[in-house]
Amino acid sequence: MHMKSAVQRVAFRYLRSVDESFEDEGWVGEYWGRAGAGILFTTGAKILLLKRSPYVDQPGDWGIPGGALPVDSSGKPMNPLKGALKEVKEEVGTVPGHRIEDRFVYRDGQFRFTTFIAKVTEEFTPRLNWENSDSEWVTEDELRGKKLHFGVKALLKSKNPFS
Repeated sequence: MHMKSAVQRVAFRYLRSVDESFEDEGWVGEYWGRAGAGILFTTGAKILLLKRSPYVDQPGDWGIPGGALPVDSSGKPMNPLKGALKEVKEEVGTVPGHRIEDRFVYRDGQFRFTTFIAKVTEEFTPRLNWENSDSEWVTEDELRGKKLHFGVKALLKSKNPFS
């Protein structure tokens, strides 16, 4: 057990140093990159939505923190959970204590977007960057009338984060 945790620490340090070799691959077909990841935060009663700014695709849509997975020099994308956490730090400012409860993979041809559903004990206030112009914790009923990002729509057809 002690040896395993020492190996995990070395592996984590290695992965951290390897991150510097990852870079965005830009547009691939209709998407920015071939893969992406994000996190939908839920308290069970409400989910966190972010309103996309005018400077990104689907401006004005309500989505989640997430984005394209950068690739290494061989073209292999970053681990989806690691990429999702990176995006959350950029777009929300902090990664609150949470527990990953489920995941959903949106597929369109060769493109894959992995959304992790993370349970938090209470709502938090995100510190938004330029990619989003507003945030809101909403109930299932409050989703009606919101212009949802197509990825969030697909997720909500398959998974129920309100439990």
